[in-house]
Amino acid sequence: MKKTLLALAVASLSTSAFADISDSFSTSATAGIGGYYDTVSEELYDDWATALTVSTSFKNEAGVVGYLEVDLELNWSTDESVTGIQNGPGTDVDKAWIGYETGFGVASFGFENDTALDKVDGAGDFTYEFGSSAGDASDAYNVVKFQGSTSGFAYGISYFETDDDSDARR
Repeated sequence: MKKTLLALAVASLSTSAFADISDSFSTSATAGIGGYYDTVSEELYDDWATALTVSTSFKNEAGVVGYLEVDLELNWSTDESVTGIQNGPGTDVDKAWIGYETGFGVASFGFENDTALDKVDGAGDFTYEFGSSAGDASDAYNVVKFQGSTSGFAYGISYFETDDDSDARR
């Protein structure tokens, strides 16, 4: 898989170097180190808290926009048999979407993305609907969304699934 990703990155770099278009990519990365201490078992474990998050966003003059965010994670435990946490690396696509800037907002489809609730509070984690937190609803799968803002007023609507396995619901 690493060879495939590297080949795609090299191909896209060489393609944009020879193409006569004004596409704009921006890339960023953040690192976090974390873990937990279980007072009952007196064990230390990570449970995917240690990660390097790499993201890239895209926008061109035609209004096409996109975003990809991947977590490169390291899971560790002082005793796998006690914590149930298996030591080793892992990856997670945290967000992946493509859309179109309409002038009134962005219409998008995402394999995994935030819902329109995020437009209201920046993360969807502090939004309350009918007395319950929408923190879990802000991160969803197969998200079809339109969102925008004007004069300090944010608006959005989205359709999404909460399970990453579409076959499990059938």
